[in-house]
Amino acid sequence: MKSLLRLATLATVLNLILISPVRGQTGQATGACGWIPVRNGAKAHFGGFADVTDAELPTGYLTYRDPDVNLRLRSIEIQTVTNIGCLTTMTGSAHTNYGPVSFMVSMQDNGAPGKGLDTFEITINDLGYIRSGTLGGGEIDRDGLTCP
Repeated sequence: MKSLLRLATLATVLNLILISPVRGQTGQATGACGWIPVRNGAKAHFGGFADVTDAELPTGYLTYRDPDVNLRLRSIEIQTVTNIGCLTTMTGSAHTNYGPVSFMVSMQDNGAPGKGLDTFEITINDLGYIRSGTLGGGEIDRDGLTCP
């Protein structure tokens, strides 16, 4: 829980909006907030949360922005959440400033602090967009597990 509170504080610093997780979750949630380096020295910022409820339904959200290509994304619906160890993969649909899209995100918790260790990847096939990298700042936290 402390890690999720740190993520909320970091989101405030990065000017991202975090949505509170729903109650009754499995305790295997993944919270993420930070940035990865992209071209021209820019930083792509993200904030998200992924979980599977006790009723085995995927839940969560994602916000993402990449100033290098003027891309802004906000999830509408989370369709799948898959947790394998410290890796979480989430798919869903989203609004972007280019129109509606489907996305896939992979978030790997490689320990604390996340900067320089954790990895984030986003794929938006509708736009031919893929970005991935090691966090330049922030953290991905796989709640309930001790990751490397």
